Amino acid sequence: MNDGLADPAGRFWAGSMAYDGTPGAGSLYRTDPDGTVVRVLDGLTIANGPAFTADGTTMYLADTAVGTILRCRIDPLSGDLLGSPETHVGVPAPRRQPPVRHHSPVRGEEPDRDLRRGARLPGTGRGKRRCGGREADGDARARTNR
Repeated sequence: MNDGLADPAGRFWAGSMAYDGTPGAGSLYRTDPDGTVVRVLDGLTIANGPAFTADGTTMYLADTAVGTILRCRIDPLSGDLLGSPETHVGVPAPRRQPPVRHHSPVRGEEPDRDLRRGARLPGTGRGKRRCGGREADGDARARTNR
């Protein structure tokens, strides 16, 4: 198992991944309040960072190895997925793993689409970062396209 989080209804969601990082070998699981465990989604590689909207109708889930953040519609009463996940954000392959020599800011996106916080993490620390076609450095605030 990898990263996990409880949704607003108290269900615990966690992703799995293969020890060797085999592409598509991971899954997303949900543990209901009665202890029932349900495999909800297959085909993930490294499931990370689940986050829910306050009303519990949408979950965002990163598949780190693939460089995507998925948006999953959820029935807030049952916890079932409504339809297939959609790609909310995709990161081009060459930008996913910068060399660890300097530091680069990483901005966290809240489900309401505002960029609210940042952290300095290992990375290149060079060049401009862009979000939605606008500079995202300093105190700039930007929104995703959706």
